[in-house]
Amino acid sequence: MDGFVMSTDVFHHMIRYCMSQRPIEACGFISGKNQIARRYWPIRNEDQSPVSFTMNPIELDEAFTYIEAFGEECYAMFHSHPTGLPYPSPFDVEHTVYPISSIIVSLRGNRPRIRSYRITEGTVYPERIILIPT
Repeated sequence: MDGFVMSTDVFHHMIRYCMSQRPIEACGFISGKNQIARRYWPIRNEDQSPVSFTMNPIELDEAFTYIEAFGEECYAMFHSHPTGLPYPSPFDVEHTVYPISSIIVSLRGNRPRIRSYRITEGTVYPERIILIPT
């Protein structure tokens, strides 16, 4: 399949988590096996800010420890834009660290909008999100 493949459960849990953190930006990772994302890892935003996030380092280490223990791979990082569009900000692009998908959940408007991107050397490439039954 061409795009970011994730289970509907992970998709909906990620959205609910982002909505629960409003008005601050939510953040976390998504992992899985065989190129299918089946688990999400919410991580506390240390900034407690509506326009930025810094992942709690202890929760970040725990998430990666569990991802490895489950024999999974980290496929995406997600974060929300509580009032912004579902597109990476210049800060997002500049600070992309991991060569994985970047999912943005926009909470602007009446319903969330979710987009996935690959960010490589400062260039943003949109990618489809493909949902599969859980």
